[in-house]
Amino acid sequence: MKRAGFSLLEVMMAIAVLAVGSVGALVGVSAADLSLREGQLRIYKQTLIDASLQRVRLQNKEQLYNTAVTYNIASAAALPNKLALGAAPWVRDTSVSTVTAPRVDLSAGSLFIVLPSGTITPCTSTTSPACTTAPSSCADYANIPRNVFCREVVLTRTGAAVGTNASALQGTVPVTAWVRVVQRKATNDESDASAIVGWEVFAK
Repeated sequence: MKRAGFSLLEVMMAIAVLAVGSVGALVGVSAADLSLREGQLRIYKQTLIDASLQRVRLQNKEQLYNTAVTYNIASAAALPNKLALGAAPWVRDTSVSTVTAPRVDLSAGSLFIVLPSGTITPCTSTTSPACTTAPSSCADYANIPRNVFCREVVLTRTGAAVGTNASALQGTVPVTAWVRVVQRKATNDESDASAIVGWEVFAK
């Protein structure tokens, strides 16, 4: 009488199929987790950009014009968002917050961290990670702890008033506020290509 059951070969084949399926599922979960993480990082960066531009919107437009650097863009390659981190005219955001604790001002300063709760807060000498030395630029990784976000800004204007462009307000000078946020990763692989850039044009 033949006994019912599985042969050793059948069991081994079933285990092999299960192993292949498990690896595929693991790869899928890992890819989804990476995509979710990158999406979260992008939201954090965009939040810091929006806060900075909101601060600029509230500034006196005459002051914006006076502090903007003359930057005539000759080609698309010369656009500020195409320049390397820390390259002129970009500068680290050195604006100072006027908000007192426990409120948090995300519109001023250059270095920020994300708390375990998901809250963005300025990076200081008492936070973890701690920011003890001000970096010379957002490319100064020696003085930017890992996982810390760095914001750099620049105000640009053309060399002359706009008087011939029918789509612009006659006799005005456009001032563009540029903001770029980058995060120092464990492998230092953040660059101008992976940074998030925002800009807004104001008329004087």
